[in-house]
Amino acid sequence: MMRIVAQILVLTLLASHSSADTVQDGRNGCLIVEDLRPDMSDQQLVSVGKCVGMADGVVQVMIYNCIHAADALVPKASAPPSIGATIQAFLNWSDAHPELWGESFSNGMMAAAMETFPCEN
Repeated sequence: MMRIVAQILVLTLLASHSSADTVQDGRNGCLIVEDLRPDMSDQQLVSVGKCVGMADGVVQVMIYNCIHAADALVPKASAPPSIGATIQAFLNWSDAHPELWGESFSNGMMAAAMETFPCEN
């Protein structure tokens, strides 16, 4: 299990330098998060790392915005109960909006977080 975690961390760093992904790409990676196993390919691990990294990174910024940004146009969200909840929110949102699968993964993650975990401030 530690090998998988280490691979995900390293490959997430490498993945952060790749081209922008779409909602569909992100959805595909997020679907395999629940199925982590030692025999996954490097590409699968990169996809998992992108999903987890996007969920954590986008939501952290949106939580900060919820606490500190008064501007209504700034994307904001309340803190979700877990990264898993954020990923599930994204999967639910992407299933409900297949017409947006060509949009950027980060925009899809923001839309899902704003819809599922609205800012209370």
